[in-house]
This record gives sequence, C-alpha cells and structure tokens, in this order.
Amino acid sequence: MKGFTRFLVGFVILALLLVELPFAVQPVAAQGGTCTVEVVASPRLNLRAGPGTSYAVKRIINDGTLLTATAFKRVGSDLWATIQLSDGSAVWGAVQYAGETLISVPDTDACNNILPAATASCTGITRVYLNVRSSYSTASAVIRTLTTNVQITVAEKQAVGSNTWYRITSPVAGWVAGLYAGETYITLGTGEACDPYRTLPAAIPSRVATPKTGLHLIYGAQAGPVLAAVRRGAVGTIKGTTLTENIIKQVEAERPGTITVWRSTHTLAGAADCPTFAGDPRDAATQWWSWQYISWQQAGLVGVVDYFEVTNECLGDQAWFTQFTLRLEELANNAGICLLMFSDAPGNPALLTDWQTRKPALDYALAHPCQSGRTHGIAQHVYGINPGVVPTATGAWIFGRHHLILGLISSKYAALPWYFSEWGVGNGRGPVDCGALQTDVRKALSIYNGESEVMGFAVWNVGGNPSSATDWTDITACLGGL
Repeated sequence: MKGFTRFLVGFVILALLLVELPFAVQPVAAQGGTCTVEVVASPRLNLRAGPGTSYAVKRIINDGTLLTATAFKRVGSDLWATIQLSDGSAVWGAVQYAGETLISVPDTDACNNILPAATASCTGITRVYLNVRSSYSTASAVIRTLTTNVQITVAEKQAVGSNTWYRITSPVAGWVAGLYAGETYITLGTGEACDPYRTLPAAIPSRVATPKTGLHLIYGAQAGPVLAAVRRGAVGTIKGTTLTENIIKQVEAERPGTITVWRSTHTLAGAADCPTFAGDPRDAATQWWSWQYISWQQAGLVGVVDYFEVTNECLGDQAWFTQFTLRLEELANNAGICLLMFSDAPGNPALLTDWQTRKPALDYALAHPCQSGRTHGIAQHVYGINPGVVPTATGAWIFGRHHLILGLISSKYAALPWYFSEWGVGNGRGPVDCGALQTDVRKALSIYNGESEVMGFAVWNVGGNPSSATDWTDITACLGGL
C-alpha cells in the first residue's frame, strides 16, 4: 500500500446526486408542428411494429405516400421514424436503411426539431474467414467471403436461437454470423456505439468466495494459521504475493473452492508496481506482460490461481493506463488467464473523469470472458486511512466507493467481479486491535453478502514480521476470531 489522497466532500455530494441514464436510446418526440414525410422506397415500404426488420409488418405503403412522423430513432447506422396513421395507431418506418434513403424528410423546423443527432458507427473486426450472406441464415446466398482482420461496420443485430447475426454495411452490405454454434467470429469495438449489439454477459456467473472474507499474505506469512482458518471455513479467498506461493498451493490442494489471487511483487523488472506511463501503452503492456507471466510461471501458479493482479496503486494518465490495461486483457485472454484490473489506492482515481476514461477496458471485460463463465475483475483497496479507523467507518467515499463508481459509469459493470484485494485498519501499518478488526470484518461481511458484484475482500495482512509501528500490520494473532 502506498500514500493516500484526500478529497473534497463536495465531490461526494455530487456523485450521490448523479442518476444513471437508461441504457437504451430513447426516440426524440415532436415539440410542436407536424413533420410530414414522403415515402421514396420503390415500389413500396413496409411499416413495422418496431424499429428493425425483425419486427412484424403492420402496413405496406406505396412510393409517394405522405406520412406524419412524430419521432425518430437511430438504430446503429440506420434511422427509423414513428409514423402516426390516420386511425391513430403508431408504426415504424425505415428512413435510412443499409445506406439507402426510403423516406424523404423535409428541411422544416417541425422535422429538424425531432431529428436525433448523428451517432458514431459501430465497427468490428473479423476473427476468421467469414461469409457475408443475403440474410441471417446459413441457407442464405453468400455475397462475399471476408478474410481475417477485416474491419466491418455493424448496423443491426439479430438473434436466431443461441446464435447472433449482424447486418453490416461495409465493406459490403449483408449479414454475417457474430456468434454461431458457440464460436465467436467477430470482435466488436469497445466504444459505446457498439453497446446495442453486444451479447453482454449480464448474467455471467462470477465465482464468489464462500465466505467472502479473505486474507492478504506477504513474506513471512505462516502456513499453519492460514490453513487452519481455511479448514474451518472462516475464509473463502486468499490473496498472496511473492514468497507466499507455497501457501497458495496448499490452500488450493486442501480447499479447491477457495478463490485465490496472486500478485508478483518482484519480476524481471525488479520491485515495480506500475508502468512508467511513457511511450506507446500497448507496447509497454506487452513488455509488462512478459515480465509478469515469467514470474507467474516461476512461482508455479499458472493454471493454479483464479486471478492475477497485475498492477498496484498506479496514478498517471488514465487514458494511457486504459489502453495499457486493454492490451493486458487481450494478452491474458489469449493465455486463458483472468486478471484483476487497476488495484487502486483508497479514494483513487478521480470519480468524475478517470472512471469514465476507463470504460473501454471495462467494456472489453464484459464482452470477452477470460474463461468459461468468468470475466476479468476489478481490484480496489479499502483502508481506514487514519490510525485505528476501521474500513466500514470510512463510509461511501472509501468503503462504499464501488457504489459511487457504478452509479456514475453504469450499473452494467456490476456484472464484473469486484474484489477488495487490500482491506485493512488505519494505513496498514503497526499493531491492530483484534477485537475491533474482528467486529468490523463481520459487519463488512453482512453488507457484502447483499452485494452480488463483490467477490470477496482480503483482510490486511498476514506476515511481514513487524517490529515497529512503521512495519506492515500482521493480523496472525487475530485469525482465531475471524
């Protein structure tokens, strides 16, 4: 654990007042006047029950017919209008579809006032040789075959059973299989423009520690007390660091259901917690990964632990750090390894800016499970900061910070596992009151048990051989009461 940053109380109030917007884009309603549009589709236009070709056809209208539009909605790169019929019913018509204009919208105030602003396109990359077909079925005619790593523009999503098809507008118009027979053929971009097209794992089951109480181990930790706590079911998760790998292996052997996390505090780069935030972030991540991966292999923990924590309390340009983290996720997915990202110090980074900047890394984690039924997770550090102060006493700004974050950026990220990889009294140094710690652990557990996103919390700290108030806290003597 490193230094802490104090924050203005005003940010807390502001964060608590922010309300998450609905995920779906809402149509813009008319503000007065009549927007009269003309059908220019030849020879006729299908009016549907909803804004998409998967909705049922309600009416068929001839070319040249004048209609009243009451709202517009963008669906990918397409534009749809709500049409008010003479009988009072409402249907949807495609204004622009697959690059073609089907309804002409005049340049009038009544129409301009309800037209939505243009949005960014969703692009993706083909992962295999992929057939572009005339419709969303393998029985449909093949228009063209795309090679790997071809950029496509996605305009519509269609679910067919357990398969997902995408209508694309470039480099050629047609339909491609994004997910078919359990295989993923397309990687969508990480931006928000692609959110409507993702098959988001809102219900992906993340492993949750049972119980969520855990321990943080450093050099000097003794196996006996740790294994005793594991055997009696007092802890359900263990985070280890360099020189505690043998204890981690013993825990996995005796109680395989225990969630285990590992962070290498020493690699070929030395005792480095963070990258330098210099140069190309993806290149830096590739080098960082190689150092980390070699240390994991040397410790004999690849294929043993559940998650690897890859950085520790890194402050710097968060746009750079996000691209760095994205590259680490990609490399980890290639190796079938799950990561815990960020590992922020209490109260860091800035809520109103930095977490918004991090969304591409979070979106990648949602869209690309690292293993079957498991996604990369988010690590946070929770401390009382001031001497003797227990974590739950820090309130929303530190103990409940994950709620502020989710409220600011989107509750969809609650589908990712959140793990408090350092959770301790005061600033993590010096002696600790076992009674106060044990009471607060039980209080925290009662709260976290009601929060599905919380995977576990690793109580600081077992080991370290403390001899003064400036040494790391060692709670070995407190384990019997947990």
